[in-house]
Amino acid sequence: MKYVTKSMNTEFQAIMARRHSAPKGATVARILKSGKPGKPFFVSYLWNERTAQDVVTRLESLNPGTKYVEA
Repeated sequence: MKYVTKSMNTEFQAIMARRHSAPKGATVARILKSGKPGKPFFVSYLWNERTAQDVVTRLESLNPGTKYVEA
């Protein structure tokens, strides 16, 4: 049995990272009290979400009183 060194493990992780596509999601920003958009952040799609508007709807339903926009 071959011993797997740390460098081989790192190589394997790099190969696997290249094989999988980038995570699917949208970049959204919270509306601040001043009315300006805040710092944008990435949110992954869940369940059957396909667009950024679906993500905004989910975030607003989970955080009542907070507004989000697509960034």
